[in-house]
Amino acid sequence: MVIFNGAAFFQGLLLALFFGVIYFILYLFNIDDSIWEIGNARPMAVIFQAHLCAWICMLTATFGVNGRLFFIPTWILFTALCIILCLSPEAHWSRYIFMMVSFAIPFAFFRLKRSFMKTAWSEAHEAFSLLKLGTDTTQLEYWKLIQTAAIVPQYTFFTVHFYWKAMYYGIYNGNDWLNHYKELLPIIGDRYVGFNQKQQRKYVELQQAVTNAMDCIVSSP
Repeated sequence: MVIFNGAAFFQGLLLALFFGVIYFILYLFNIDDSIWEIGNARPMAVIFQAHLCAWICMLTATFGVNGRLFFIPTWILFTALCIILCLSPEAHWSRYIFMMVSFAIPFAFFRLKRSFMKTAWSEAHEAFSLLKLGTDTTQLEYWKLIQTAAIVPQYTFFTVHFYWKAMYYGIYNGNDWLNHYKELLPIIGDRYVGFNQKQQRKYVELQQAVTNAMDCIVSSP
């Protein structure tokens, strides 16, 4: 059984729309789809389109649309497919260029992800500063500030995976995140009663997790 998450289906629809528009334009202007081919090598057409899929999925992942097959991101799957196709002896000599482009995709992802996380962390601090001022805001404005301030790094940030720590290095670390929520949660206070049942449960779990973490730090020798 093959399991894709919801984001992967969204990415699939986006890719279908992207290629649908391109093929419609080719049909509209009566252009042969051999335009995809490089040096009359059909495998290169497949490689080129697989690269487009990899780059599109990678870009959506930087915005938080993390399509996955089980636990593997779709952009990694497409990148692996590109590399495998480039190893085909039937491919054109330009496959070596595409091979280098394939290896460039992970570097581009980590670079963009760092940029977006740095921006999100800066915006979280700004929103938190406004919340601490206690200025009168509408209910909608208040929850927008909470949503911006409540930045949560991906789960793997808190594990031993060194590459996530390397990605976030210079942006924030676990203690920064912990101290941020230590001050943010009391500001929210009892206003979380306006949450639905699922949101209340998540809030209580987050509050308990921060309390346990602080207790662990205090009790450490």
